[in-house]
Amino acid sequence: MTNMRATVVSVAPWLALLSLIPLAVAQTGAPAGEPAASQPAQTQPASPAELFRQAEDAVAAGDFVTAIPAYEAVVAAEPRNLAALLGLADAYFSTGEGFKAVETYNAARKVAPNDWRAEFGVGTVYLQENYHRLALPFLQRALSFAPPRERHRILHNLAMVHRGLHRLPEAIRYARQALAIDAEKLDTRRLLIALYAESKQMPEAVAEARATYDLIRQGLADKPGDREQLTQLAQLLATWSALVQQQIAAAPKDASLRLQFADLLEQVSDVRQQLTLHDALEQVDQAHEAAGDNPEVLFARGRLRYMIGQPEQAAEDLRAVLKAVPEHERAKELLGRIEAPDQTAER
Repeated sequence: MTNMRATVVSVAPWLALLSLIPLAVAQTGAPAGEPAASQPAQTQPASPAELFRQAEDAVAAGDFVTAIPAYEAVVAAEPRNLAALLGLADAYFSTGEGFKAVETYNAARKVAPNDWRAEFGVGTVYLQENYHRLALPFLQRALSFAPPRERHRILHNLAMVHRGLHRLPEAIRYARQALAIDAEKLDTRRLLIALYAESKQMPEAVAEARATYDLIRQGLADKPGDREQLTQLAQLLATWSALVQQQIAAAPKDASLRLQFADLLEQVSDVRQQLTLHDALEQVDQAHEAAGDNPEVLFARGRLRYMIGQPEQAAEDLRAVLKAVPEHERAKELLGRIEAPDQTAER
């Protein structure tokens, strides 16, 4: 779940007692005529504002375990600090502490009864635990309080709640409303495909799968070889293939459906190969960290980058190989393939 917080300013001043220090030293110091022993420097405890900043930095780094004690210290000092309460509840949720998360979200609800984030938090915890009936009123209240730009995820979770309650028409309605706010949310598109399929609305499910496919392909055109987009595409193709299989079972002599299924299977194979190349590239990247600018490691990385559709990065690696080993024939050949389109364009 996305962390939800607001900027907070500490109001915990420190009282200055500097005027009392000479008196304290005189009372506890050394006898007259003897040098006083040096006193160890005392470190002031971090202020709530500083602790909150530390917690936020830890969350930004994905380290929720470190963030929790910092948030807890802020809340102990400032029990009505809404941003710290929400941050702590989010951190509990992210570390699987559902009970503590609900307790802390409820504390935030008491501080700010009309804040949608606390309502959304409680509802999402209950949804995560499959307590759909408990989740529903909290998510409905969150929807009534939330600004328009934040309603997509609430509507998405409401669709999941109604799916869990076997109210598929309501679930479809909420999913469609969520996509009306943000049509590029792939998780909501996949949810809507599943809802159509469960409702036996196969034409709608296939149409949504095709629209989602076009969206992901556009993303890959903008970012060739992007691993996240490829993973999304693999998941979609698996879902789409299952839908077409169901259509074939209902119409086994429909040749067009079988051709479509064959095409999908071929694409599944291609995407899986691309993801395997990404796995190989991860290993070569680790080898590069260990071996530095080893020419063979650089050549392997350049070749893999070329194969996953990153020609510019591949060319950089191959030029580095040839700088170190000018007679490296495979690097020359592959770099020639990459640079050939540019040379043709210049002519």
